[in-house]
Amino acid sequence: MSNFDAFYKQLSANPNIKGKEFERAVEWWLTNDFIWSSQFKNVWLWENFPERTGRDIGIDLVAESMSGELWAIQCKRSEEHTSELQSRLHLVCRLLLEK
Repeated sequence: MSNFDAFYKQLSANPNIKGKEFERAVEWWLTNDFIWSSQFKNVWLWENFPERTGRDIGIDLVAESMSGELWAIQCKRSEEHTSELQSRLHLVCRLLLEK
């Protein structure tokens, strides 16, 4: 079993809580991963984003690149994954599409 599988099994069974826990995990990953942490100056949960206006529109995280560009990120967790690498690649692809 991969480390991601073990982590994922520790999340709440409640879908709403699990989603928030997953968003916090992605925020942590983007600020601590060797590659992604070098790409972003800041990463915020949507509710903590200083320039947030209005209601929730599907944005889970906002990241500020080193050049000051803002990225809107929507976190999606999948019940179907076969490895930590596949999960990471899915997240990276999703981030690139959302940029």
